[in-house]
Amino acid sequence: LAPYKWLRDFSPEKSDLDFFIVDELMFNKICSDFFKFKADVNSGVIKYQTVTERIMWNASYFENIEKNIGYGFIDTIKVPNRLEYRNALHCNRVIEKIADKIGILLENKNINHKNNKSSIRCYRNHIDAIRRMTFNICQATKKIQSETT
Repeated sequence: LAPYKWLRDFSPEKSDLDFFIVDELMFNKICSDFFKFKADVNSGVIKYQTVTERIMWNASYFENIEKNIGYGFIDTIKVPNRLEYRNALHCNRVIEKIADKIGILLENKNINHKNNKSSIRCYRNHIDAIRRMTFNICQATKKIQSETT
């Protein structure tokens, strides 16, 4: 998903598995979970469970996610896996199961894949998906061109 990671060779030890879906209803549900999560953090309803959460969940974290929503996508992994945010939780659990099954398939071929992190990016519509992938491809192209000159 990150433009700076494009065109890297797959590494069973390091690579994560990223998927995306295009569905406006799911996009809206995940966004609702995100805005509830943000409100819960700001109101103190949700408490930090780890030091990482305390460091990450700041104003710029929420601003970046809102900016992405404006671009027509949201990463389900940005919403914590808690029952209060059931749509994101469901997506994240499904992707974990898919990644585990892929890991089993790789192991059957004697490829040891350590599933570092799997994620789903949910796009509002096909136009937003194409627009973002085009942007990412352009960024990767610029990186390649700068490295070869």
